[in-house]
Amino acid sequence: MLFSKKLSKPMSSQLSRMAPLLGVIGLVCGCQYLGREKEFEGKIVYRTALTGPNAEMLSLLLKPQQVSLTVYYKGDRLRFEESGQTILVDYQQDSLTLLAPETRQYFTVSLEEVRKDRRSSFRVERLPEEREILGHACAGYKVFGDKGDTIIYWEAKDLGITSAASQMYLLLPSGVVLKGVPLAFELPIPNTPIRLRREAEEIQPGEVEESIFEVPATYTRIEKKDL
Repeated sequence: MLFSKKLSKPMSSQLSRMAPLLGVIGLVCGCQYLGREKEFEGKIVYRTALTGPNAEMLSLLLKPQQVSLTVYYKGDRLRFEESGQTILVDYQQDSLTLLAPETRQYFTVSLEEVRKDRRSSFRVERLPEEREILGHACAGYKVFGDKGDTIIYWEAKDLGITSAASQMYLLLPSGVVLKGVPLAFELPIPNTPIRLRREAEEIQPGEVEESIFEVPATYTRIEKKDL
């Protein structure tokens, strides 16, 4: 767990609502970088769906803001948005920051600290087939976890990702090294037979403003000693 039960109730409530995003996050501690020719900068919107027993019924309970994930890519900085919550990743500063807009609070932790907490054993196999997602040829990979769980992801062969981001990417298990921007995922939801699928439904290449990767000046920082 990243956060103590001593969190203030408002902040704790905000973090609990981030579970759909945080619950499937596995920070990556990578090895070798095999990047693409051109690094992608822009925005990708991923559509979320559930599969498995009673998945259709459970999907009806999802709020509109819970069925999509937006990720902004700009060099060694990423911004993840889901369910009205935001996670900022800065690889140059080795930091991960969680923003809680309703309470205007934020908490920052070093990626190294999170990396230690997320280590697991696994193996990765390349899938024999390829897919095309929004016009991009994608290579598929299957990750086998130490508890028998599996994750499948598809990365674009023509959308590059920076070395740091390739070696530490949210939404994948600790230890996976990307070769390109991922456009689709299929993940297990812990302690349930349900699987979560995310697939890009919109890709907007282009310059992204630096300001969206910064913590707003009006936000109050929650220190680790206060947790």
